[in-house]
Amino acid sequence: MMLQELVERQATATPEAVAVVDGKTEVTYGELDRWANQLAHRLRALAAGPETGVAVCLDRSPQRLGALLGTPRTVEA
Repeated sequence: MMLQELVERQATATPEAVAVVDGKTEVTYGELDRWANQLAHRLRALAAGPETGVAVCLDRSPQRLGALLGTPRTVEA
């Protein structure tokens, strides 16, 4: 099972539970999963797929984690 699937399951089970803490900022599993899904849908709309490389260039942050979780989803049917 991929990390993305584990996060998605946790988001379904406990969407309001805190997944990431960055200083004073807390991000829930639901928010993290939404970010990942939004990016995945956007990349699919741009025709990203199994043969397309996707670079992620963000500072260490909860948003970067959401991006990393979202990019592999573009290859799923």
